[in-house]
Formats: sequence, structure tokens, C-alpha cells
Amino acid sequence: MNRNGSHYLNSEFCYFDGKYKRCRGFVTLTASVYHSLLRKQIILGTMEAESENSQNVALFWELFNEILKKVSGSENETFNPIGWCTDLAGANLAGLCAVFGESTKSRIKTCEFHFKDHRNKKANRLDSQSGEEFKSLCNELLESVSEKHYDTVKKRLDSFIAAKEERSFLQSWLSWWHDRRGFIFRAFAPKNGPRMNQAEVIHAGWGHRDNPNMSLLEVCQADVRDSLLLDAELRGYAAGTATGGDGPSFLQSKKREYARELNKARKMGEELLQSDAEGLTIDPAASFRPTERKKRTQEATRKDKVNRPKQTAATGTFAVTDKRDRPSHTTASSSSHVPAPDLLSSNYSLVPASQPFPLFPLPSCTGAPSLYQPPSQHQPLSQQSPSQHQPPSLHQSPSLYQPPSLYQSPSLYQPPSLYQPPSQHQPPSLYQPPSLYQPSSSGMARTPYHATPHEQWHSGLSPYHYEICLLPTKVQKCYGCGSDFVDKYRKPPFNLVVKHVDRRVIRRNEVTGQLVFSHDYSNTYYHPSCAHLRRKNPVFTGLVFISNELFAASEPGQRAVLEACDLNVVSK
Repeated sequence: MNRNGSHYLNSEFCYFDGKYKRCRGFVTLTASVYHSLLRKQIILGTMEAESENSQNVALFWELFNEILKKVSGSENETFNPIGWCTDLAGANLAGLCAVFGESTKSRIKTCEFHFKDHRNKKANRLDSQSGEEFKSLCNELLESVSEKHYDTVKKRLDSFIAAKEERSFLQSWLSWWHDRRGFIFRAFAPKNGPRMNQAEVIHAGWGHRDNPNMSLLEVCQADVRDSLLLDAELRGYAAGTATGGDGPSFLQSKKREYARELNKARKMGEELLQSDAEGLTIDPAASFRPTERKKRTQEATRKDKVNRPKQTAATGTFAVTDKRDRPSHTTASSSSHVPAPDLLSSNYSLVPASQPFPLFPLPSCTGAPSLYQPPSQHQPLSQQSPSQHQPPSLHQSPSLYQPPSLYQSPSLYQPPSLYQPPSQHQPPSLYQPPSLYQPSSSGMARTPYHATPHEQWHSGLSPYHYEICLLPTKVQKCYGCGSDFVDKYRKPPFNLVVKHVDRRVIRRNEVTGQLVFSHDYSNTYYHPSCAHLRRKNPVFTGLVFISNELFAASEPGQRAVLEACDLNVVSK
């Protein structure tokens, strides 16, 4: 992970955090990194400490450097990642700076989720309209990519707080985050830093695999187990047999980084335009000035229309109506170049872009007959017969080539489509999802439904899939029907519900009457029923996933409940 080296992990941040209640009477300090080959978060080191203070954090990194020197065989080797992602606890910052120097502060990025969580708690103390305006200003402050735009938004937020007396409690909160702007806000934080502390992924994995409040001996045994499993996965990857996790690969991470850079450039342009109320201005004394756009006169526009070639319907020729020194008619056979036919008059039949993408991949169309054979490179086009370079057409002159219509000519090959009506003599081939408790061969990700610009949000537009999980204790209501989860769903075998990461409904617009959805994604929970899920997702297909770990730990009664419901449950 040396940022100056050539290893593929040299651009990955190190995630550091403390986990309480894993070991009885101790705090588990954890350092981890995202492994782009195994496609999951892996542990670099753990230490059980009596408390999470600066001395114990510094001791953790001193011991980590000692182990690194022994493994590398070099006494000068020290841990030198591109940066750290950790919480804004004073002990973490002081411990890192004590071991790696004060310059480490410029390489520390904190979790944006914690900022948004604190923002939501403060917004709940305001009325609905003021709360939405406060959230919008906080989001703009967080996502600013230039310091100038950050200062502008900061002044707007200060004015918002000073506008009403009941908002004064926000001033101290804003000042606290402003003093730490170098760790959180994108205009000051390390470039390309992570937006969430992925150490929570390691802690969640422990919560699923191990019991809480274990003894030191049990924790040691669990750490050895995790190390052996990681070593087996690395050897399996080298042998080509490891499956890995479901995170982004190395190539996908690079694509995301590239897309993030493009989005950042776009935002910088928008902020640059917003910074000047009169728009961009040019210094009159500048040596370079952009070329001014010439205005077209009515006479030039009229001549353009006169000189434009027109196609005659009777002979298939192109007539030039200009009265200057040009031939009056030019046929396709006497010209060395055939003008392209007008697309508006051709028989193209295009599928509207507003139709949703198919949920499952269409059958392959390989082996379909070729619709058009290009002419030979050694024979001029004017000397070829029409049958060599023009396919037959039912309604057009053979001297002009018109592309075949996909929906008008019955003799042409049509690839299968989910939106064509089935034939009367041949039943359509429908996709059958994998049966219950069998691994899905088609993978976990599905193609998200893309909305048109005028379509309102619904749960079917979320890129996340539906999962079976145990009902959390704090969850009170079903997001589909709105009723409470009664005591029946709090204990086996009925304590399995459907979880979906979605944008929740906030309120209804007072003017248009349409529903207003939150900008952030959060967990939603449903009764295991298609009717409840389709209240929020009108295109729900019934496909729900369950993890292999949960299925293995489920009781026979819980499995019977899953088999009796109308969902298509697939293991992963």
C-alpha cells in the first residue's frame, strides 16, 4: 500500500475505526483496506485495547510498523498509504499524527455518512420546509469542489440560520464542522478520498459471524480463522478458483474514478458560472478573443434552401434547382457518389427511447441472415447491377437503397423482443428464474429501470435488489402497507421480512400534489408479500434474494414460511 510504489493497492485508502462489544471489556481497533482483486474489504490488523485513546491508537500503529518491517525484511519500511479514512475522534487524529507526523492531517478523510446523519438530526428540529432547505444547503456545502463556491454557500447558510431565532442552535454545529472542513468537505479534503468509512463493513461481518462480548481467547480464535480464510482466498485467486466478493473490480473502480472526475469538472464549470452574476467576461486588453459568430442574413438562408438537392419521386433522381453553372439533373448511375436518402422519408422503424430496458438479457441473435452485403472494393459502384448492392424493396424504386423496416417487412429476420406479441402458432420463450435455494447463475446485479424525464420516482428505479433478512428490533412499520409489524413478526418463524434500499417518501408537494422523495437512500422493510411490494414498485417481478449464511442458519419453520409466500426466493 505504499503510495510511492507500483502495487495495485497503492491508490487505496486505509480504513481505521474502533469496534465496541466484540470483546468483553475491550475495544477492537481495526485497520482494513478494500482489495480490488478479491472485491471485498480485508483486515490489515486488529488490536484489543482497554479504551480508544490517543496512546492506544499510537501503540497500534507502532506495532503495525514493527510487523511490517519483519515481513518486508527492511528496517526502513513504514506504513505509507495514500491516506486514511477514520472518524473525527480526537484520539484517532492525535495517535496518527504522533506516529506518522503532523503532515498526516492533510491525508485524512472522514466519513460523509456521519455528516449527513448529524444534518438529518438537526433538520428534524425544524419545520418541514425549513428542514428541506437546510438539507439542500448542507448538501451543496458538502459537494462544493472549489473554495470560492464553498465560501458562497457558507454565507447563504449563515444567512439562513440568522433569519429566524429558532435556528440559532445550528450556528455552533456549523462552526464545529467548518473548523474541520479539511477532513470532510470536498473542496478541502484529500482528492479522490472515500465518502464512507468502510471499516463498518468489517464490523458488520463480525456481527453476522461471531457472538458479541466474546472473551480474549475466543476473539483470538476468530482472528486466526479469518486470517486462514483470507490466505485460502488469495491462493484460490492465484489458482483461478476464488469467487471473491460482489464489490467493484479494479477496472470498475477506475471507471468510477473517471466518471467522478468528469462530474467534478462539470461542477467546477457550473460553480465558475455561478460565481459571476453577469456571466463570463473577457478582458478588453486581452490579445486573444474568441471568434464572433456571424449572423446569417435572410438572403443566405434563402439561397441555402434553393441550392439544397431535392429527390424526385418518379425517377429516383436528385434535381439541383440552382440556376447557376450546374447541370439540371444528375442521375445515380452517372455520379461517382450516391447521395444518402433522406432518413425522414425512409422506412426506419425506431423503438421509442422511453421504453424500459429488459430486466433479463435477450436471447442471442447470432446466426441471423445478413441483411446487406457491401459492394466489392475493386468494382465501381456505377458498374454494378442493382442486385449486387441494393436489397429488394416492395414499395421503392430499385435505383435507391432504403433500409428494411423492422416491423413492416415480414420476410426479414426479427430478433426476439420482450415487447412483441407472441405468435399464434409458437408460444413465446419466457424467462424462468432459478428455483428456491439454488445459486443464481446470472449474478446478483440487475439492469436498473431508467425513468423518462417526466416520470415520477418509484421503488422500481432503485438499483438495489430485494433481500430476505431478519426483522430488526427498531423497525416498526411495513413500508408497503404502512401497518405495524405485530408481535407475530418479532419471533420465528415469521420474523423474516424483505429489505430494500430505497428513497423514502417525505411529503406531498403543496402545489402539484405529487410525492416528494428524499435524496438519500435508506433501508425499507416489507411483509413478505408481492402485494405489499407492488404498492411502492409497480414493476416488481417477485424476485427476492437470500444470503447463503441466513438460509443455512434458518429454521425449518422459517423455510416453510418462505416456500408458502408468493415471492420467488433465490439464494446467493
